[in-house]
Amino acid sequence: MGFDMRKQLLTFRACIALRWLLVAAVCSLLFAVACGGAQNNGGSSGEGACFPAASVVYPGTQSVTYNFNVLHSFAGHLLPATPEGGHPYAGMVMDGAGNLYGTALSDGANYFGTVYKIDAHGHETTLHNFTDGTDGGFPWSLPVLDNDCNLYGTTQNGGAGGYGTLFKLDTVGHLTVLHAFSGADGNAPRGGLIRDASGNIYGTTEFGGVSDMGVVFKLNPDGTYTVLHSFNGAPEQAGSIRVVHMHGELFKSRCDRCTRTPFHDTTTYDPPIQMPRCDCGGRIRPHICWFGEMPFELDRIFRALDECTVFIAVGTSGVVEPAASFVAHVVERARTIYVGPEEPANASAFTECHLGKAGEMLPDLFGSF
Repeated sequence: MGFDMRKQLLTFRACIALRWLLVAAVCSLLFAVACGGAQNNGGSSGEGACFPAASVVYPGTQSVTYNFNVLHSFAGHLLPATPEGGHPYAGMVMDGAGNLYGTALSDGANYFGTVYKIDAHGHETTLHNFTDGTDGGFPWSLPVLDNDCNLYGTTQNGGAGGYGTLFKLDTVGHLTVLHAFSGADGNAPRGGLIRDASGNIYGTTEFGGVSDMGVVFKLNPDGTYTVLHSFNGAPEQAGSIRVVHMHGELFKSRCDRCTRTPFHDTTTYDPPIQMPRCDCGGRIRPHICWFGEMPFELDRIFRALDECTVFIAVGTSGVVEPAASFVAHVVERARTIYVGPEEPANASAFTECHLGKAGEMLPDLFGSF
């Protein structure tokens, strides 16, 4: 099952890498443009606003000074004769002439979002109004530009199957659907796009794929669409046999009152109206461990720790308890190994620390046993 929180968790997991790439790109342009207010419904109409930075000063390590002015305030349907987009959630990209391009998640002529352009003088132009039909609807993610100023983006809804689209908008405003997601090859592409020097476009979907847990995809310049990875959401799907989910499983639900066995559930609900109830009257909740709650199966975990001769921790911060103390429990009788990009807070408790990418280091490490 899923709550609004679960939707955000899923989006975060699928998109975090692309978001950090976006942060790096925006930082390089921060002297020219800063964009904000959209997620807080700013602007005079409550539909969001974009702000140009008039001056940015970087005197060594001293504080940075900004001067902000509203460049455009999105009106949505406040002006019925000339409706425009609202809630520009995803941010913007800039061409060489200083024009800004972005997507508005909602409103527009058909209420399903828009693609817009803001020129160097602050004039906003709606380039496309989505219909939630074959062209898609609700463009959530950040678009990208190619060298010819064609714009590429995604919609989380619409398309031939209703699972979202990957589109191209050319310089004269003509929109072409490059790929309509089918569910099996992805569903709800909300994570943003990146484009490499060869013109290949990469992105992620929140759902869909083999286990309906999202995919990483690639679109070649010739239009060939490829699923690079389909997330399975569980180590068991990769062949692991004895797995303990001490913090629960996001795609399972349980009753908060009775002893009903946790069950597989990928349905999304919008609380409080659609919040399901168990047959006993208890509330159905995600089968995960919130902060402040006791992790699951600790007895089983400590029995395994008492018997282990090799303890390997991969990618842990070494801060969050009780997991951070597991290595201390075995250090006097077991070979203790850490593998990850940086030292954890409890590095001194390990007999070995191997710093680097786990995918590259673990095969050699296991081969040495």
